[in-house]
Amino acid sequence: SFFSGEVTRHGSSVEEAASRHGVQQLVRTIIDRENKRRPLSDEAIRGLLAKDYQLDVARRTVTKYREKMGLGSSRQRKNYGSST
Repeated sequence: SFFSGEVTRHGSSVEEAASRHGVQQLVRTIIDRENKRRPLSDEAIRGLLAKDYQLDVARRTVTKYREKMGLGSSRQRKNYGSST
């Protein structure tokens, strides 16, 4: 499964697979909901994926997906004029 395009989901006796697209959508959702004055780092997004969705994703994978979707880094997403 190294090159299958799947991400491992833990939490049951049988490992399930989540698609790249599904993980990308979760990354987008997390970024859409973040506080724009304090945007999340890729490591923080990775942590939320692990904690909230039981997905074991590397930080570099989060970075790759974020860049592929045209979303900037936390510094680029920071908005000084908004609290949401």
